[in-house]
Amino acid sequence: ALTRPLYASLAVSAVLLTALVALRSRTNNVALGIRTRAAASSLVSPALARVQARQFIKQSIPPSFQCPRGATRPLRSYAELQQIANEAHEGNKMLIAPSILSANFAKLGEDVDRVLADGADVVHFDVMDNHYVPNLTIGPMVCKALRDHGVTAPIDVHLMVSPVDRIIPDFIAAGASYITFHPEASLHVDRSLQMIKDAGLKCGLVFNPATPLDILEYVIDKVDIVLLMSVNPGFGGQKFIPNTLEKAKKARALIDAEMARSGRKIRLEIDGGVSPANIKEVAAAGVDMFVAGSAIFNTPDYKETIDTMRAELAQVEPVSA
Repeated sequence: ALTRPLYASLAVSAVLLTALVALRSRTNNVALGIRTRAAASSLVSPALARVQARQFIKQSIPPSFQCPRGATRPLRSYAELQQIANEAHEGNKMLIAPSILSANFAKLGEDVDRVLADGADVVHFDVMDNHYVPNLTIGPMVCKALRDHGVTAPIDVHLMVSPVDRIIPDFIAAGASYITFHPEASLHVDRSLQMIKDAGLKCGLVFNPATPLDILEYVIDKVDIVLLMSVNPGFGGQKFIPNTLEKAKKARALIDAEMARSGRKIRLEIDGGVSPANIKEVAAAGVDMFVAGSAIFNTPDYKETIDTMRAELAQVEPVSA
C-alpha cells in the first residue's frame, strides 16, 4: 500500500515529461526542419539544394513579421526583407552598422528605430554564448522581436558561439539578413557557409586579431562578408588594435581578386574600437562596412555622431563594385 503513492507520483512525472518533450518538439519544429534539409542538401547538387532549402523556408517561416500589439507599420514579407538586405550589400555605399550590444535594452526597439532614423544602415547583432567567448548576450528571440517590432533594415548576425551549426537555422527563421561566424567555431566551415547560402542569406567569416586569413583562400568563393575583429571578442568598449589595418589591406587584396574573377560583391567589415576619430584611417585600408557600438550608442546625439562618421568617410575614395 505504501508504494501506491510512489507509483502515482512517477506516473504524473512521466505525463509531465512527455508533455514538455512534445512542447519543445513543436517550438523547435522550424529550426529542426531547416537543419534536416541542410544535412540532406549535401547529397544533391548545390543548385538543387539551394532551391529545396528556399522552398522549405517559404513553407516554414511566417510570410511576414508584424507587431503582435497591432502596430500600424506595414507588413514585410521574408522575401522583401531579404531584398532590402541584398540591395544594401550590393551597393557602393559604405555601411555603418551600430552594434546593439551597446543599446538601451530596456527600450531596444525604440533605440534601434532611432539609430536607423539617424542614418545607420545595418543593425549589428552580437551573439555570445559564454563558451566561445566569456560573455552571454542575446539570441534568435530578440532578432525575431526586432522584426516583429517593424525593423526592416538588414540585421547582421555575428555568431560568437560554438558550435555554430546548431544555432544558424534559428537565426534564419528569426529574420536575420547576414550571418557571420568564426572558423574556429565550426568543424566544417564550408558546410556551415553553405547552410546559410542555401537559405538565401549572405554569409561570412570572422577573423580574430590573432587568426590568420589562410582559410579564406579556400572558401572565398562562398563568402559575401569578411569580418575582421579589431578587438578581442567578448566585450564592447575596447580599444582598436592598430595591426588590424595591415590585415585589412591583405584581406582587401584577396577580396578584390575574387570580385574581379567572379563579379560577386564581397564586403570587408571591421568590428571593435571604430569611432569618428579613426574611421577614415580604417576606410583607407579597404574596409567598407563599419561596426560601432559604444562610439554611437554612448553619445547623446546619434545623428551627429553618424554624420561625423559620414563626413570622415567622404574623404576616402569608395571601394569599387
